Amino acid sequence: STHLSVPFFARCALLYSPLPSAYTKREVMDRYEQHTKHCKACSGALRNTKILQVAALVACVVGACLRNLPLALTSLAAAFYAEKWKQRFIFVDHIHAHQD
Repeated sequence: STHLSVPFFARCALLYSPLPSAYTKREVMDRYEQHTKHCKACSGALRNTKILQVAALVACVVGACLRNLPLALTSLAAAFYAEKWKQRFIFVDHIHAHQD
């Protein structure tokens, strides 16, 4: 038997060796790998959010070139919020102290 061919101290070392390195918080809370890339609805929503973000940035540049400050600022705000929304599909940090 293979079990008997391994010296006793080696068997003990295998039994009491430390556990493999734990996952990092980022790996555990990685929403993209855990859900988004497998879910048709969420991956589509992420794609649309990225498209919205690019369109908002283009509109911001156009507004700046045309010296249309309301268009530029509104588009910049839309791009900012699209980035925040996009992060919901990728990673959301969970801090217990901030939960009600």
